[in-house]
Amino acid sequence: FSTNNNTVQPNHSERKEEVYLVSEVAEKLKISERSAYDFCKSTKEFKVIRCGRSIRIQKESFDRWFYG
Repeated sequence: FSTNNNTVQPNHSERKEEVYLVSEVAEKLKISERSAYDFCKSTKEFKVIRCGRSIRIQKESFDRWFYG
C-alpha cells in the first residue's frame, strides 16, 4: 500500500463555497429560517440538495434566481 504525498488539497478558506445553508437563504430573503425550510422543500426555482436531513442550496442556481 502506498500513498502519494504530492497531492495538494486546497485550504478550506481558499476553496469557494458552492452551497448556501438554509439560514443563509433565510437571511437573504428576509424570512424566518422555518419559512426558508418550507420554501426550499417546495420550490423548483433553484437546486436544493438533500443529504439525509440536511438541506443545502446550490449557490449558482439560487443566485441566478435571486438576482435574475
